[in-house]
Amino acid sequence: MKYNYNYVLLEVYETLPQSLLVIRMVEYKNIHFGTRNDKIAVVQSTYYLNELLHNYGVGEKIRSQFVGTCLLALKNHLVYKKLSAKQIRAGMEEILSSLLEQDLRKSEKLIILKNKVIDSQDIRDLSSDDFQHILRYIEDNILPYINDKSTMGQDLLNLFFTTFNKYVGKSDKNQAFTPDHIVHFMCQVVGINRNSVVLDPTAGSGAFLVRAMTEALDDCDTEEEKNHVKRNQIYGIEYEETAYGLATTNMLIHGDGNSNIIQGNCFVETDYIDAGINVILMNPPYNAQRKHSKPEYADTWKAGTKEDPSKGFHFVYDVASKVKNGKLAVLLPMQAAIGVRGDV
Repeated sequence: MKYNYNYVLLEVYETLPQSLLVIRMVEYKNIHFGTRNDKIAVVQSTYYLNELLHNYGVGEKIRSQFVGTCLLALKNHLVYKKLSAKQIRAGMEEILSSLLEQDLRKSEKLIILKNKVIDSQDIRDLSSDDFQHILRYIEDNILPYINDKSTMGQDLLNLFFTTFNKYVGKSDKNQAFTPDHIVHFMCQVVGINRNSVVLDPTAGSGAFLVRAMTEALDDCDTEEEKNHVKRNQIYGIEYEETAYGLATTNMLIHGDGNSNIIQGNCFVETDYIDAGINVILMNPPYNAQRKHSKPEYADTWKAGTKEDPSKGFHFVYDVASKVKNGKLAVLLPMQAAIGVRGDV
């Protein structure tokens, strides 16, 4: 009996898991011989960079957004040496515009990133030498130690970016940025994978969305699957403009400029309802004022009550009642469980 060995080999190949298939040499090279990941080097350089920005007069409120934009521009081959500060800013804007090309909300995102960062007074006040020094430091001391072609590199990229978030809005107790190890744990608890369709209705800087996207992409076998995750499986809503800008930059840094992240009120924005959401990740504001809360709920507060008596729980209840099915992981303070006497 004769066998058609070519057919048999093809049949076996098509039944193999994608993880066992041979990858392209360029992918193999990037993973195993590309830029090495060095967490210690990244952390040390990040702290020094923060001091450098402080000395150059870059304020705490825009520091994270500025650093993220610089990193993003350098990753996309920003030309800055021997250029004026004005020319550098123009180059950064051009790169952002290109990265957001396919984004339906390109205009609003670009306006925020331009007004809040590139054209902010602190950045306009940077001399050409100081601007070049900052970019050169990131290029020489951060980028060489992050291989974003690997999962570990993606984690380091996120660590670098989110380190500065603690300086953003720290005087605003309604703003909270979730530590990366907590974000990672919550994604593991709900089992993020290629089939997860994730929503964070109080997205902040996008930490949950970035981690969820990274976990889902790591479970994908093909570029088609990865593109589907980016286009159709990551959803976020953020009310505050600065945080929304951070989320946009954060997603761009991680290779996605087309996310379904919008600026708006999570009680009003409901486009996600028919998107097949099956995972909710969130860290809602614990001290939301009336204007940030659901009006029907705020109307039940006692006179003189200035902050959400449920300590964020009514955010969770509202989104869960709309999504109905799936998994939910949420951070809430103990008061949300035991209640506070006399608040309502």
